[in-house]
Amino acid sequence: MNTAPGTDTDVLVDALLEADSQPRVVLDDAGRVRRASPTARSLFNETAWEWQDALLEDWLSEAERERWREVLAQAIRHGDASRTVWHPAAGSGTSAEIGLSLIPVSTDRGTTVIIGGIETGAHRSGDGRERGLLATLLELVTRQADLSTVYERALDLVTERFPGARAVITRRQGEALVVIHTRNVPPEVRPLIARQPLDAQYSPCGAAAVNNRPAACRDLQRDPTWPALSAIARTYDLRADWSYPIPSEDGHHAIGTLAVLQTHEALPDEAGGTLLREIAQLVGLAIHRHERLSDLQRRAFHDPLTGLANRQLLEDRLEQTLAVGRRNGRPLAVLMLDLDNFKQVNDSLGHAAGDDLLIEVAGRLRERLRPSDTVARLGGDEFVILLPETDRSGAEAVAQSVLDSLQRPIELEGTTRSITPSIGVTVSGARVVSAGELLRAADRAMYRVKVNGKDGIAFLAHGEQGASGGRTPLLAVDLSSEEISRGVTMVATARCDADDGVVAIRAAIRWTHPRFGRMSFARLLRLLEARGRRAVAESAGAAALARVGIGEALDRLDARLVYAPGTTSLSDPEFGARMDEYIRSNRMAPRGFQLDLAAALEDQGSVARLTELCTDMRGTIDGVRLSMSGFGGADAPLNAVSAMAVDTLILTPDSLALPDDALCATIALARQLAREVVVGGLTETAQVRRAREAGIALTEGPVHAERLPAGLPRDDGTVRAPG
Repeated sequence: MNTAPGTDTDVLVDALLEADSQPRVVLDDAGRVRRASPTARSLFNETAWEWQDALLEDWLSEAERERWREVLAQAIRHGDASRTVWHPAAGSGTSAEIGLSLIPVSTDRGTTVIIGGIETGAHRSGDGRERGLLATLLELVTRQADLSTVYERALDLVTERFPGARAVITRRQGEALVVIHTRNVPPEVRPLIARQPLDAQYSPCGAAAVNNRPAACRDLQRDPTWPALSAIARTYDLRADWSYPIPSEDGHHAIGTLAVLQTHEALPDEAGGTLLREIAQLVGLAIHRHERLSDLQRRAFHDPLTGLANRQLLEDRLEQTLAVGRRNGRPLAVLMLDLDNFKQVNDSLGHAAGDDLLIEVAGRLRERLRPSDTVARLGGDEFVILLPETDRSGAEAVAQSVLDSLQRPIELEGTTRSITPSIGVTVSGARVVSAGELLRAADRAMYRVKVNGKDGIAFLAHGEQGASGGRTPLLAVDLSSEEISRGVTMVATARCDADDGVVAIRAAIRWTHPRFGRMSFARLLRLLEARGRRAVAESAGAAALARVGIGEALDRLDARLVYAPGTTSLSDPEFGARMDEYIRSNRMAPRGFQLDLAAALEDQGSVARLTELCTDMRGTIDGVRLSMSGFGGADAPLNAVSAMAVDTLILTPDSLALPDDALCATIALARQLAREVVVGGLTETAQVRRAREAGIALTEGPVHAERLPAGLPRDDGTVRAPG
């Protein structure tokens, strides 16, 4: 059996052991006892056996130890649960036969442990079928089966132990208990118990949930404790009602109940009560693990600030919607928008106000869309909307509705602000297109609006380099080589250690348009490449790096250079050789150069191609170190990052907003994949403090701007569009 990635098997097993009234142990793959339930510890103490980290075979008859090793190996190799009978070792303090029920469990770390149930004359866990059902339920919880399956198996176990019983599982919702699963409950009774008040005086279920302990009634028809149920009990021939709380994760309160209804007077015996407590405990553990996994999945596929889909979920839905469109011939519209002058809000009112603005924009976008549409935040102030089965006229109508909605004033920090968006629209046509083509077309359409004064809508068919009508949408095509070169500069960001010493400088090439301000250099490359003028930009970029004299700054600081090329550079077979020449000509120590390959994930394709790229870079650039930024933002597939075998992983600043346990898990995973972990893109000292409290000493971003040598242009983190 296998647990899902990211689950905490140790926590689950510990919770099971401590709540278990039966003797159980946890064995490693060598058969050593690592943990034991209270009853098992008591049993071992009675026989004076030093059990901690001891081989369980030492507790068994010497003649049977070879057979035990075979049974253990079979359980680990095939993952099959089993039950076998053994004789204790001479001098163990007991001569009775011992039954061992073995259940293999795969842990989060990829190892296997065995949960072993011990049966002696004083400790029996029911008949074979009951044991098998309990083992099955434990297995389902461990491998995170869907909750409906767990509920079914739990009630199988109830009705196996109590034939003819009517069983009910409830969940707490506000001030009520809502029935979520039943067994043998007559249809006419279900509506009467479907929703019960969370009241200890109403029913045994209410009492169990409120008091967080079992509540048992011998006869509902005659017990005055719960008068509200007496009439129902007499009408439908209900007598006994035993309710057990389903505990919260910390055990301090109940999140629901497991109830057993009988048509005769009765109270559960000790063994029956123990079994029902175990079932309720397992159901609770299943619910907690399911909710935790759901929360992790939500974080992985949604933007933490706005709750909108993130890039990974957007790309997944875009691919799926395109596939459906190819089958049914219906169009898909894509809208890309960003907010005009968003940086002014951040600069004048602060980042908190900027976050409030983005949250408000997300809410207004949701209001204008259908349930079948998808709106995603790509980062910064850039959003994408997918409109399935929508043609150009429909897409432009939605775009106008969005434009009108976002133009409404918004209150920020006690002031009224007006915001405007630039919206690009494209629609898939009869020709088969890729997700990347549609996004690039929408992106180009959005920048047509930027060129023409912002605050508007533009349509661009996929495959077009320009747009019909109006002014030219391409930002750089009509500029002279001299104008382009003047706008290309290098900016620097510091990477600091725990003592705030600069250990690396990240260099980035930026381009400033004479009218529209700072843009991504990678965007400039793409625009000029379409017109055969890419060499103009490359020459200007090389000149910008040389002009700043970054090599001298690195020498003074004894720091290394970090450079993140765009996808167009990485796809150039001569890129590695040019970088090697640049390092040598600027007298940089090769070991002091780090190449950030984050852009490689955008266009480089398969994991095999990414691995080949890393091999090429290491083979061409002497002593280069490879890094990957953007880790923890869910945009980098783990299999790709693992295959690329980078030296450094750079976490996103958003990862610091995760709860402590999720952040620790992210950091632990990063440290498994790379030798060095950094948090990048930081703009506030509170983020640096949070990173260091989490055990990450290396931090990077505009927050460390004052640590840079004088004369180095500083990166304030603002770029009009991603490259």
